[in-house]
Amino acid sequence: MTSPYLSLNNIFLKDLKGNDVTNQYVKWVNFLKIIKYLESRSSYQNIKKVQSFVWSFIDDESSYLFRFLLNKDMKLIRNIRLYSLRQKHKNSEIELFIRDKTLWERGYPTKLIYLAIQFAFNELKLKKLRFGCHENNIGSKVVFFKCGLNVEGFLRYYVESSVNKDDDWKLDFLSSEILSTV
Repeated sequence: MTSPYLSLNNIFLKDLKGNDVTNQYVKWVNFLKIIKYLESRSSYQNIKKVQSFVWSFIDDESSYLFRFLLNKDMKLIRNIRLYSLRQKHKNSEIELFIRDKTLWERGYPTKLIYLAIQFAFNELKLKKLRFGCHENNIGSKVVFFKCGLNVEGFLRYYVESSVNKDDDWKLDFLSSEILSTV
């Protein structure tokens, strides 16, 4: 589904299209330090595969795929995806794709999540969003707690890691709750 254009201070969320997928983008998709917590980590991605994945969202009524850009040079930092959108039940899942490592630890994920939450609750009129992360993904857990997400539960021994099976955390955010920090 085509995503709207959203902004907050010097950051922007715009829909991601197949022609936004560049060789640099594919390089990020294959860099283990960036993708170690993503499902795509187990197979090599090329430009055709990634473009096909991105284009699949255009006709998907239950998903939105955003690119997160910095104002000064419209540099792509990361992606965020709302998927498994269930309008009848007023909920959706959210997933972050980390990209540019040089911009890590600068507070952008908090703002990105804030924009996505505002879009989901204000535009789509959802009541609940669910996030997930691997047990060992400390960075995501810090950001999620900073945004005021609540632990909903754990899926024990759910995901394969390089060493063993890890738990998968499930966190949620309700439209009736207020972000603790932005």
